[in-house]
Amino acid sequence: MGVDFSTPLWYYNKMEKVCKKCKDTKKLEEFSIRSDSGNYRHSCKVCISSQRSSFRLDNIERFKENDRRYHKENAESKKKTTREWYLNNKEQALGYAKNYREENRELIRKNDSQFYENNKERIKKEKSE
Repeated sequence: MGVDFSTPLWYYNKMEKVCKKCKDTKKLEEFSIRSDSGNYRHSCKVCISSQRSSFRLDNIERFKENDRRYHKENAESKKKTTREWYLNNKEQALGYAKNYREENRELIRKNDSQFYENNKERIKKEKSE
């Protein structure tokens, strides 16, 4: 059942399909379209989303390792992109930082004091220079 793009969308919105996972009858708009064939998927968007979430949770170490490797291999690119975003959205970034500081005041205070305890000698040395 491929999508005919010459047909108006309201026509497809009235059509329904049964999800193979949850067995519910849903409108076609609740199903993704496959990019390879142009047909609707057999499972609805909600079922696919929960399936992907479950798979990620079951394979969390694998995903973490992939994320670490990606960040390591693309550190310079990510740094450049982040910097560009910051320069283009400075007010928004400062607003995020301000809100975070206000909402996490105690956590920041605790982390700062813990950092000071762990690095007393280095801090005193830097202050004396």
